[in-house]
Amino acid sequence: MGFGDVKMALMMGSVLGPSVIVAMFVAFLVGGLSGVVALVSGRKGRRDKMPFGPFLAAGSALAALWGAPILHFYLSLL
Repeated sequence: MGFGDVKMALMMGSVLGPSVIVAMFVAFLVGGLSGVVALVSGRKGRRDKMPFGPFLAAGSALAALWGAPILHFYLSLL
């Protein structure tokens, strides 16, 4: 993660509130899975950089739309 990703995550936290947990989880999950797919398919090597901002944006969009119900469902399982 670069410093731009850190600034974006700070903004996400200020806008989304507690739903930022869902956004970060989705961003890391989708980013990790796409990284594995890129490695296995040979599109990227282990030393290649991959932008994380689009995954943060996708996680933020999901959390903005359905973050509270997802978080409520997850916390009800505990």
